[in-house]
Amino acid sequence: MGETQRLIREGKVTAINESVMSARVSFEDRENLTSAELPILGRGSSSTAGDYWLPTIGDRAVCLMAPNDEQSGGGWIIGTRFSELDPPIKAGGRRLVFGNGTALEFVDGDVNMTVAGNLNIVSKGDVSIGAEGTVYIKGKEIRLNE
Repeated sequence: MGETQRLIREGKVTAINESVMSARVSFEDRENLTSAELPILGRGSSSTAGDYWLPTIGDRAVCLMAPNDEQSGGGWIIGTRFSELDPPIKAGGRRLVFGNGTALEFVDGDVNMTVAGNLNIVSKGDVSIGAEGTVYIKGKEIRLNE
């Protein structure tokens, strides 16, 4: 097996540990050998700034494995990838999608948000809504100044 194949592996996420941001990955090319819990790399890791992200069970995970561990131990999940079996949800722009159907989409200067549950906006300062076009408000019931 080449050095690159030992260091960079792809497999299927089989378990997630949210409390420590880790997951287990099964490697089909190694007779479905399952890794130990691998830390999931992210962007930012403080309580005040960061991008909290976990893969979903069944996602294709790309892993960087420690070169001195030939079995299932040390390494990191560096991300997930799309494939022919799991194609991107939508091409173009940028889209953030959650398992419950909530989505935030940026395409050609437009921003679209779909929320599967309640939407609460909390501001410690003023909130200003402005538009150069029409503002539409539609709801079962609209309450102001309560």
